[in-house]
Amino acid sequence: MKWNVGCGTTVSVTANAATISGLDQAHSYYFAVSAYNSAGESPLSNRVSIPELQAPATSITYPANNGNVSGTVAITASASDNVRVTRVEFYVNGLLRGTDTSTPYTYSWNTASQAAGSYTLTTRAYDAAGNVGQSANVVVTNLRDTT
Repeated sequence: MKWNVGCGTTVSVTANAATISGLDQAHSYYFAVSAYNSAGESPLSNRVSIPELQAPATSITYPANNGNVSGTVAITASASDNVRVTRVEFYVNGLLRGTDTSTPYTYSWNTASQAAGSYTLTTRAYDAAGNVGQSANVVVTNLRDTT
């Protein structure tokens, strides 16, 4: 059997399985089932939850791509989610360097101890359902001002 339950969602049921399609990934869903036979209806099953699957969006707002940096740099990021961002992680050349749990999302990077040259900055934003979004890379040049 197949039922259209609205909003583009379809439930297909066979003797011992159900397939649900057309769910919006930006929402969480909860399901419980019961069965019918000539004796009546069974008790409801345990509730199954399906968390929302929409990843947060994040981007580095400072410094600019292809920019120059020196000294201590406040790397800043924006992050948004359909529910709530729980943290933003800051990466330099793929290595985790800092985490911030509230806006404005920032990490102070001391470039004086780093060699002069190019560095790739990225951020990852997490939401309460465990979804992860990653920023585009921002490449900066450390001028290594040690004064």
